[in-house]
Amino acid sequence: MGKKNLISVTLSLIAIIAISFFCFQCYAEEPEKDFTSNTSVSDSPLKINISAPKDEFIIGEMIPIDVFHKNISDKSIKVLDLGIVGQPLAFDVVDSKGNHSVTCIAPRIDVAVNWEEAFIKLNSGETFEKQYNLNEWFDFKEPDIYKVTAGYSSLYGLPGTHSNTIQIRLIKK
Repeated sequence: MGKKNLISVTLSLIAIIAISFFCFQCYAEEPEKDFTSNTSVSDSPLKINISAPKDEFIIGEMIPIDVFHKNISDKSIKVLDLGIVGQPLAFDVVDSKGNHSVTCIAPRIDVAVNWEEAFIKLNSGETFEKQYNLNEWFDFKEPDIYKVTAGYSSLYGLPGTHSNTIQIRLIKK
């Protein structure tokens, strides 16, 4: 195996192992940080904002969450986008009683990551938008009102930050 391939495989394996730090509900009783407030970490040049097209969904229906990554600094930054939740973006979902009652489903990971193409450069003021289906990450089975917050890990060159919190209602059909 060539040196370039060995480095790529090693970095991919590190990313897979690191996923446990990003999936708040799969690997911990409570999140490491409070991701339920509406303020971002002030020293991060990255601001995360999330939204949903509506606030009520039928259980089993796709729950699209739009994530906006904005560079709020005066310098360019690189944002990692591996195309999956948990790398380095993760969601925290809390039910109406404040519990993490929704089962987290482990994501499918392609270990062949092209690290040179995985980072998106954002110049000052630029925004990168990505949509995620929350049902691909969480197994919602009970009707309830859920609070959803996104967090961006500090392991990829930027200080960690978290988004605003949105509320979604899940109902039975």
